Amino acid sequence: MKAFGSSLRGLGSPVVVGRNREGKTFTIHYHPGRRLDRREVSVMLKRLGVTPEEFLRWYRGKKYASIKH
Repeated sequence: MKAFGSSLRGLGSPVVVGRNREGKTFTIHYHPGRRLDRREVSVMLKRLGVTPEEFLRWYRGKKYASIKH
């Protein structure tokens, strides 16, 4: 969420509120210690205004960057 949203409040808690890149506010409910399924990730991406392809590029880049270090 940090990579795609701004004005985030509540990171690490079950409710996160912020603004997406279009400036629209969003609220996401989730449990930080639980793994998310595809449907939940899809809902989050939609609220953040991020395409699945863009998320995959970010995720793969982050994953490979952590392996190199």
